Amino acid sequence: TTSRVHPKTSATFDTMLARRLQQTLDNTRIANNIIGGSAAIIMPREGTWLGASGLSNPVTDDSVTTDMLFGIGSISKSFCATMILKLQEEGMLSRFDSLHKFLPHYPNIDDENIRIHHCLQMTSGVFDFFNDGPNAVNECFTNPERYWLPSQVCSTYVFTPNFSPGNGWKYSNTNYLLLGMIINSLQGTSYATELQNRILTPLNLMHTYFSVEDSLPDNIAHEWTDLNGDGILEDYYATHPRTAFYSMAWSAGAIFSTAEDIANWGKALLTGQVLAGSSLQQMLSFHQSSGYGFGIYRSAALIRLIPN
Repeated sequence: TTSRVHPKTSATFDTMLARRLQQTLDNTRIANNIIGGSAAIIMPREGTWLGASGLSNPVTDDSVTTDMLFGIGSISKSFCATMILKLQEEGMLSRFDSLHKFLPHYPNIDDENIRIHHCLQMTSGVFDFFNDGPNAVNECFTNPERYWLPSQVCSTYVFTPNFSPGNGWKYSNTNYLLLGMIINSLQGTSYATELQNRILTPLNLMHTYFSVEDSLPDNIAHEWTDLNGDGILEDYYATHPRTAFYSMAWSAGAIFSTAEDIANWGKALLTGQVLAGSSLQQMLSFHQSSGYGFGIYRSAALIRLIPN
């Protein structure tokens, strides 16, 4: 099943190019056994193309549409990193500050020696509560309606560090929980409020939400995943409340948005509309071995998106 090009595609966008982009989206979805997806592309002199392909819910035959919200996962980290850098621009913190300056001590987190920039670039060595062990994931399935505070996650599911701060690189969601807590501790408001005031409202990202603190509209694409490792995708949206999973993910991965909003976010961020030039340069100073900056990856892959 394919979906039409959304009417919001810019009137100036080349019709033939739009068809080819839609064909690529459809073919990519089918080749990778993806049930449904949405995409947005902003091109110089052409404008914005929006496309959708496949189904949100095969049981009810609901097609994906371009205005549907998706959980954007770790793209959420780019928003968190940006807010930290904006606080640095305002003189509220330095990326060289230790966690101890802002946060209480948590077991297995070396708050005296971990600096903010270690968390931003995943060089803190701190244990990843979500990927390094099954405990937190199992808890999401066992008690899916429990609301977790980030402090509870850090106290309960962060175990022995992988290495000492600055002496390695390893992806860890815990880093971005700690950064989110720093934002809250400095501002004395909710993370959702800071996100709204600092990024979403100024950039007119009206279809982006912080799911554990914002009320979401109903047009959410169903989330399909292999829940038990048998290779069969299951409808997580229909079978599990989102509360435990997304409250645990929090500032590391709890944003929902449309493809169009995320395309506009990427354009604004990377063209210098959000951060000062020096801050953006810091964000895009990529770790040599991992290609990770501050909440954003560099990809060396060159992919032909449009078929001949």
